[in-house]
Amino acid sequence: MAIEASEISRVSALVGDLARRDVSGLSHGDLMEAHDAVARLGRLAGTLEARFSGEIARR
Repeated sequence: MAIEASEISRVSALVGDLARRDVSGLSHGDLMEAHDAVARLGRLAGTLEARFSGEIARR
C-alpha cells in the first residue's frame, strides 16, 4: 500500500494540535506515559523520514 501525501498531512495536523496543548496539568504518571508515547512517535517519524530519504537517494 502506497503512502499518500494527504495521509501525512492529516497526521501532521493532529500532531501539531497536540504540540500546542498544555501539559502542565498532567499528573506525574500521565506525563511519563505521554512522554513515552511522544518518544515513540518521534522514532516512528524518524523511520518514515529515513525511508523517504533512502528512496530519494535510490532514484
